[in-house]
Amino acid sequence: MKEAYLIEPPANLRGRILARIMRVERRRVFVRLAGSASALMAALAVMYGSVPVILAGLSQSGFYEYASLATSDSGAVLAYWKEFALSLIEVLPLPAITIALVAVGVLLYSVRVFAAGLQSRRALAFHF
Repeated sequence: MKEAYLIEPPANLRGRILARIMRVERRRVFVRLAGSASALMAALAVMYGSVPVILAGLSQSGFYEYASLATSDSGAVLAYWKEFALSLIEVLPLPAITIALVAVGVLLYSVRVFAAGLQSRRALAFHF
């Protein structure tokens, strides 16, 4: 049993372990950067595609007529504001708006992860 404790580790073992840890960390940061960059591009593409769908849905549903009513006859709108608000909500293209809002959320999250990955990459570059 005492002989097992007497074995000397190789002289460069610590350096090899630290180099391996750095390689794994760099790979992890690269995968995080690549994943967040592709999520960012996908979110931008979805947002770009959803804007015309939202605008077309607004024009087909008569939303602009309700909006012009709010500017032209504000007394009637204020008198029946609950019904007016429900009518506005009813004519909104909610599926397209939901998709756009989810894309905005993914965009913001991926920008946050991408920025953190860039910061980690800079920290790893100056480590040794």
